[in-house]
Amino acid sequence: MTGVVIAMIGVVTVTIGVIGQSGAIIGVGAITAGTIAMVMVTWAAAEEAISSDWQRT
Repeated sequence: MTGVVIAMIGVVTVTIGVIGQSGAIIGVGAITAGTIAMVMVTWAAAEEAISSDWQRT
């Protein structure tokens, strides 16, 4: 009976570990996506400023 309990705890621990790992991957993905979005917004804003400068001259 004790062996079964230990095995159950082991399965739960592994499951939590896998969920934690996939969570970390999702987290990194979200950070990367956020960073790319920020760069795109900054780049778009800079491009807008440059094009409006060109129109003024």
